Amino acid sequence: MIVTLNVVHPDRIRSVDREEFDTIQRKTRSQTSISSNIDNFGLNIQRDLVRSVTGQPEDTTFAAHVTGADNLIMSAAVTFERLGDKCAQALAQFNTNHYRDRYALDTQEHRGFLYPRERIGTELHQDLRIEDLLLSINDPATITVDDLKRWKIREFTVSEETPSRQFSVYNATIYEVTQGAKLYVLSFGEWFEIAQDHVAEVNRQIGQIPDHAGLDLIDARVGEAEGDYNRRAAAASNGDLALFDAAPVPYGGGRSSIEICDLLSLNRIFIHVKAKTKSSTLSHLFAQGLNSAQAFRDARFRQLALGRCPASHHAIFNGEPRSSDFTITYAIITPAAGDLRNALPFFSKQSLANAGEMLRNMGYQVRLKKIAVHLAPTS
Repeated sequence: MIVTLNVVHPDRIRSVDREEFDTIQRKTRSQTSISSNIDNFGLNIQRDLVRSVTGQPEDTTFAAHVTGADNLIMSAAVTFERLGDKCAQALAQFNTNHYRDRYALDTQEHRGFLYPRERIGTELHQDLRIEDLLLSINDPATITVDDLKRWKIREFTVSEETPSRQFSVYNATIYEVTQGAKLYVLSFGEWFEIAQDHVAEVNRQIGQIPDHAGLDLIDARVGEAEGDYNRRAAAASNGDLALFDAAPVPYGGGRSSIEICDLLSLNRIFIHVKAKTKSSTLSHLFAQGLNSAQAFRDARFRQLALGRCPASHHAIFNGEPRSSDFTITYAIITPAAGDLRNALPFFSKQSLANAGEMLRNMGYQVRLKKIAVHLAPTS
């Protein structure tokens, strides 16, 4: 497992086997149709023991796929004569501790994206928008599916000079179309057929999550990074909102940590903010809210959270709070007009419906908040 976690990026996990120690011991497997972030597997760090992990290595010359448990299973083209060399490569990976930094918390700052044909040094795009992509193409009318699969989008996190990863335009495209009684969804490069009765049920579930009309949040600016928005929102709240963005609480043993929320209101509202970009990003948002809410019920977590909390908000973490007194609000930045729910990709709706149900079962109130995007005022 150490080899696997060292060679597989947290965004390239395909399946996780775990044992759940609750009232009974239960073994489960969580698997995604495409490589996904480790946070999307719904691990409970207080309850789950990870038994094996499967994913795609960043260095595909090492292996096409690996599964790590007590043993290591590799899919790699290797001759019998080079088998010893391959084992030596695996041993070298075993002897490093790279996984401790990668899987404690992904705190890399998102700097932005470059589209195909855009050079290093060009101003980065904070979000992925098809309009911006088309501006970088000389003749959009000639684009083919093969072009979308060949062209690469580069994401920059550590610096603006070297991309941290790249992926095809096709894999970044989300498209939904209804034909007859079926909804067809293109997501992460694969097509899915979804029955209308399931679509209707998911829409019914998210329709039960009210808008947070009483929560006053400032509008976002075009191209504004989430961290910048959170700082502005906290500063504009007259002391109501405490900034918790990028202030994770060490919790769960080892180097594990949990981000409480992005903004915390004196009215006991945990606000999780995300710019609407793609299904995996939003799924991560919904999982973050769920994980934080689960941890908050633990007195030890609340005590640790005090170290990240300004004195003005300490009372929220004191005593034995009741879940019903707290609200989990998912605030999504989007320029889309109309109901926020209609702007969500279907798989994001599914993730939201699942998270909302689990949060309500724990006693929390759940709300949605749409953050509009406006041009920054001129000086």
